[in-house]
Amino acid sequence: MSSSDTEAAVLLHEVATAFRRHLVISKEQSVAMAGWTLHTHVYPSFKHTPRLAITSPEKGCGKSTVINLLADLCCQPLKMDNATESVIFRLIDATEKGEKPGLTLLIDEADSFMPGREGIRNLLNCGFEASGMVWRSVRSGQDFAPRGFKAFAPVAIAGIGGLPDTVASRSVPIHLRRKTNGEHIEKVKGYRPALAALHARIGEWAKKVDFSGRPDPEIPSKLGDREGDISTPLLAIAELAGGDWPDLMRGALLKLFASNETESTSGMLLADMRAIFTQTGANKRKRSDEAPVA
Repeated sequence: MSSSDTEAAVLLHEVATAFRRHLVISKEQSVAMAGWTLHTHVYPSFKHTPRLAITSPEKGCGKSTVINLLADLCCQPLKMDNATESVIFRLIDATEKGEKPGLTLLIDEADSFMPGREGIRNLLNCGFEASGMVWRSVRSGQDFAPRGFKAFAPVAIAGIGGLPDTVASRSVPIHLRRKTNGEHIEKVKGYRPALAALHARIGEWAKKVDFSGRPDPEIPSKLGDREGDISTPLLAIAELAGGDWPDLMRGALLKLFASNETESTSGMLLADMRAIFTQTGANKRKRSDEAPVA
């Protein structure tokens, strides 16, 4: 193994360990999230950049902690709890014109601002592919002219319940749950200096690594074409790391994709039930406050 291969293995291990230290997640989830994190620093080397879909059936399951950890470790992270379509693609396009890799968009509270905003959904979909562009008519002198804006950028998106199907189908699925009384996790705050140092090392590794000329990673036969596109960057990084990492990453992705449909359905059901109970409780409180009818 070359020194860069050894460093990739060490970085994957340290990032996966950081996620498990601060979150109630499975080993498979931490492995996939570590691969996704490293891929944000080298994603221009690939044809696709998978979305990271972080969902839970209720609040308090760690979604915001995931977003905060990604903000500490991803390439040029940009957190947003709300944004318009035009702001997002203009930010991506402006950053893509620079010399550094582009933004990593970290979208939280997706369940509160994405429903009904088809433009954002379409933008997240087309930005999955390196060729993804958004076209708009912009002023040019005294007239208007068509202009294409680049949309290719890594995106992590967190929300309660399920995401739109077309976004979910381009994503690595990470379904979270609440911590039980017997489970222990550590607060992120005290680890910020260590996370900053780890982020710097990932950035240095990304400057040296070269994926050109390397064979495409082996995609498990059980995965469909879209799942293969999602998996390719993560598996390529795992292949570069060598050792147990290729098998760990394939096993993690197979398990996450296999459990996705069941978890998504149950998550959406619980989220719907939570909304109903919340609304019903509010209505009961309102009725109890009303003056009795004479």
